[in-house]
Amino acid sequence: MSGKKARSRSPLWRAAAIVEVIVCYMAVLTVISYARGPEHWRPAEPPVLESGAFTSFAGEPAGENGPLPMENGPDGQAVGYQAEADLIGGAALQVSLKVECPAEYAGNTLIVDLYNDQAGYDDPAQESWITLQAGTNQLDLSLDPGASPPERALVRLFTLDSAGYQLEDVTVRQMERTPKVPGSVWIGLALCLALPLFTLAAWTVTEKRKTPPAEPGETA
Repeated sequence: MSGKKARSRSPLWRAAAIVEVIVCYMAVLTVISYARGPEHWRPAEPPVLESGAFTSFAGEPAGENGPLPMENGPDGQAVGYQAEADLIGGAALQVSLKVECPAEYAGNTLIVDLYNDQAGYDDPAQESWITLQAGTNQLDLSLDPGASPPERALVRLFTLDSAGYQLEDVTVRQMERTPKVPGSVWIGLALCLALPLFTLAAWTVTEKRKTPPAEPGETA
C-alpha cells in the first residue's frame, strides 16, 4: 500500500515543481521587463519654490505663500511673477498651481517658462502655454531644462492677455528618477524563488514520515 501511495504522490510533487519553475521564470522575466523599460520620474519633496519666493515683474515681492494676483488691462503688457531655480543636474521641474478663472477671461493664455537673459536661455522648448477655462484650472506642468541649461534660471508665470484672477497654491518641484524595478516586484521575485525551497522542505518531511521504522533486529 505504501508503495502505491508513494507512486501516486510522486506525480503531484513533479507537477508542483514544474509549476513553480514556470512561476519563477515568469517572475524573472517581469524583473527584466521593468529593468529594460523606460525611466520614470516623480516630483521630489520638499518643493524648491513656493508662492512666497516669487517677485512680480514690477519688482514687488509676493511675501507670504498666498495667492499671486494677476491684474492686466487689454493693452498687451506682460504681467506676472518670477523666481530663480537651480538647474544643476538638468532635472525637469514640475510647476503646479491652481487658477480660478472668471468667465470673462476664459480663453486667455497663461505662460510658464524658464528664462536666463544673460545666458541667452530663452527657448520655446522650455515654455508651456495654457489656455484657461472658465472655473477651476488645476495645472501640473513639466519644464525640461534641455541638454545644456545654465546653472540657474528664472521660473516665470505670466500673461500678455487681460487678466483679473489669482495664481493659487504655486509650487515648483524638481523631478527625481524612480527605481526602474519597483520594490513590490523584487518582493514578488523573492517569494517566487522561496517557493521551491518550501516545496523541497515539505517533500523531505513527507518522505521521512512515510518511511517505516526498522523492525527490531532488522539490518539494512
